[in-house]
Amino acid sequence: MKRALGIPAAIALCLAASAPAAGAGTNPTELTVGLLGVGYTGCDGCQSVLEVATGGATSGVFSGRGGGGLAAGFYLSPRAAVEPMFSLSHVGSGISDVTVLGIGLAVPLYSRADWGHRGSYLAPRLGYNAYDLGSGSVRQFTVGVAFGAKSAINEFASFRAQVSFDYGFEGDLKATRTLGLQLGLSLFVE
Repeated sequence: MKRALGIPAAIALCLAASAPAAGAGTNPTELTVGLLGVGYTGCDGCQSVLEVATGGATSGVFSGRGGGGLAAGFYLSPRAAVEPMFSLSHVGSGISDVTVLGIGLAVPLYSRADWGHRGSYLAPRLGYNAYDLGSGSVRQFTVGVAFGAKSAINEFASFRAQVSFDYGFEGDLKATRTLGLQLGLSLFVE
């Protein structure tokens, strides 16, 4: 139980520690909203799931199942950022409902030194997903990587597209592997 509580606490500490970097220098803070997500999740001994949802939703760190994702980027340099991510989603079939709370942390490393406005990036990431199944709850820790690109719309906004792979560790759930595609809009605030 201590281990289960310690990992979310460590993630929350990382999220809080990244906030002071936002005000340092003239670097922008980036706010990203997911627009569309497609994900394919599989595991050994269970049924694979293909998901398509608005709000940038896919399983894994970027978002929970069937909902939207938000992220904030705090730049450490023109080529690197710390990006806490949050999602809350609900899927209901009338027979069974699932609510997912997801938090994560990514570290995008950019190919261009322009504070993440355009160009490609590689982002190692980790996350925690809590699933409320109605009859009980389960949780899963994930580690993954995203490869993406941004295209500047203007000096304040960029279109973002990324492909991701996340591995969910076995615990309350079987180990999972998720391949995802996310589209989003990033807004930059100085």
